[in-house]
Amino acid sequence: MCAGCVCGVGGCAGIALARALEGNRTLHTLRLHDNFLTEQAGTEMAQALGGNTTLTVIDLGGNQLNHFTVNKIKQLCIRNRTMKKSQELAPLKEEIARLRAEQQRLPETALELKQSEEAFESAQKLIRQTEAQVAQLKLDAKQQIGQLKKQFKDVQSQLKEQQAKLHDRDDDMRKMHDDYEAKTRELQATLQIEAQAKEQLEAELDTVQSAIEHDSQQQQLRVDELKTRLSATLEQTGVLRSRERQLQAELERLNAELADLVSNSKKKKVAAFMNNKPADAARNATQPTKPKAAGKKGGK
Repeated sequence: MCAGCVCGVGGCAGIALARALEGNRTLHTLRLHDNFLTEQAGTEMAQALGGNTTLTVIDLGGNQLNHFTVNKIKQLCIRNRTMKKSQELAPLKEEIARLRAEQQRLPETALELKQSEEAFESAQKLIRQTEAQVAQLKLDAKQQIGQLKKQFKDVQSQLKEQQAKLHDRDDDMRKMHDDYEAKTRELQATLQIEAQAKEQLEAELDTVQSAIEHDSQQQQLRVDELKTRLSATLEQTGVLRSRERQLQAELERLNAELADLVSNSKKKKVAAFMNNKPADAARNATQPTKPKAAGKKGGK
């Protein structure tokens, strides 16, 4: 980068310009002739150019600078030009050194070239062999690909069958799931009904238990009453059994008297029968059944 002539630069501006040059890496030429640069600005510029390696030309004629300062700045510019030339010539020097080294290696390179040609021929032969092997491999691969395609088709058909079976199984599982949900809902409804029935039964059981407790109390009262009545009945039974024994003795006595009366009555009837036998025989011839009935009635 090249800067043209800058005019009207005084002391303070020169100092600021000098400080700006310290970190500049793009400016190569700077013309500041016929300005108002002071000695202090020149000193600042000399110090700044100590760290600048890119500025190679600077024109400071017609300023308020002494010869020593101007010469110092010019020496710094010469240094920068020398460094720039050295940097520009460094690649050429490196290339010359490389070419010299390559020239020294020419015999070795020729031998390496011959070896490379032999290796190339061997490689060509190996390539032809490899190409033949590759052709055979391609043929084998083609056959294998045909077999694999056939196997792939078989696998695809089997996969379709499996997918169809899985679809059917999914349908069955879905149907089973629907049936299960329906049965679950039915069981839940049944359980709800049974729970309601259980609650009703528990309520009825509580009622029945209350009634049983009440009946038990009533039954106990009745049992106590029956025990009292039983005791009275037992006492009456004892009295009745005593009376029964008395009546049995009286009955036996009456039966004995009746037996005596019957015996005496029979004897009287036999005597009367024996006395009235001819008349009875005549009556028996005409009416056979009447005497028998009369005899039974008389016997009774």
